Amino acid sequence: MSRCINEVTNIVNQYLLHEWIVFPATENERNNFKREFYENFHFPRCLGAIDCTHVAIIAPPENYPALPYYCRKGFYSINCQIIVSSNLKILGLNARFPGSTHDSAIWQASNIKTTLQNLYLRGDDSLLIGDSGYPLQPFLITPFENPEENSPESRYNYHFIRARNVIERLNGVLKSRFRCLLKHRVLNYRPTVAGKIIYSCGVLHNIAQHYNDNLREDEIIEEDEEDDFNEIVMRDGNWHRRGEEVRNQIVQRFFT
Repeated sequence: MSRCINEVTNIVNQYLLHEWIVFPATENERNNFKREFYENFHFPRCLGAIDCTHVAIIAPPENYPALPYYCRKGFYSINCQIIVSSNLKILGLNARFPGSTHDSAIWQASNIKTTLQNLYLRGDDSLLIGDSGYPLQPFLITPFENPEENSPESRYNYHFIRARNVIERLNGVLKSRFRCLLKHRVLNYRPTVAGKIIYSCGVLHNIAQHYNDNLREDEIIEEDEEDDFNEIVMRDGNWHRRGEEVRNQIVQRFFT
């Protein structure tokens, strides 16, 4: 069975990964995702939601530095960055970082971050939404902290939270569909092989979504995942100011 898993995951990663998990490259594709997101959640300019989720693995072998894989939740893991559309399609998946890596550090090293940054500099208004564990940027916006009740900022937060919940649902659906990703199951493979398994699960999830092979509500398992709000967030002052400007523009136009 282990040899079969290795052979299948190698094939999926080599031939299917870049066909089935694709970040929208054209303006038309981005506009379609933004329209779907607005129709579903009444949140503008949004391509998708971003977050990280931990997938438990066994302690890495001696030729790996084990400590970086030991996450703050008390087990060895890979911290997987996922970007999901409003219809639960995975647009981006990164399973290369050890469990101790902060979500914002994974984002800063992300190719998709570079892509969105370049699009922004060319005048594209596409963005992602993430929780307060991420830095506020003009292409990745976060909620307001403790806004005044019934204020435009609180209305923004209300719609923001509803929209961002899609990533929580995706994590539940993905781990329920492939229960080897659940924390208590633990992938019994070294990190590189575990990463290939995670990517393969993402590909197969997108194929299932494409063909409307959906899980029933009673089949979805929700794992409790603590957020990284209290950890240091990597911020760049210039991008943060631009992010504030973009977020304020959205508040003024859509929630005032």
